[in-house]
Amino acid sequence: MKGRKPGSWIERLGSETVVKPLLISLGLMVFQQSLGYPSIVYFSVTIFEAAGKLINPHLSSVIIGVILVLTVGCSSFFVDSVGRRPLLLTSGTCSTVPLLILGLYFYWKPTHVQGLESIEWIPLIMVLVYVTTYASGWINVPWLIMTEIIPTNVVGKEG
Repeated sequence: MKGRKPGSWIERLGSETVVKPLLISLGLMVFQQSLGYPSIVYFSVTIFEAAGKLINPHLSSVIIGVILVLTVGCSSFFVDSVGRRPLLLTSGTCSTVPLLILGLYFYWKPTHVQGLESIEWIPLIMVLVYVTTYASGWINVPWLIMTEIIPTNVVGKEG
């Protein structure tokens, strides 16, 4: 390219020291989104409306937001002492259990399984457990890892 000076951002992005961290960061971000968090948060009112009349669906969403802020605030203090990898592994593993229970609840609800009306609180508790476990690792740790592994000579000039 005409006028391109050595060490330009294109050459730095193509170097091995940038490509590997960039791919790791991209993988973490894709996995972060694939754990279902955006769907649960965006459709929380719909989930609680379908679950029953135990609590106002909009109030449930506010409760989720409060729990989310508290969990993210607390988990950011434990990142260095517990470690990034254990937080991600525990958070990802523990997030699947409440989603599985929530899925089973809504799978059995249309079939009118006897006694399901008495446990209308299950969706609220499972969504709260899911948000707590997800927020304890997967909300902030991938962003932290990304800032630590991408070289500063790339981030400093282009970021």
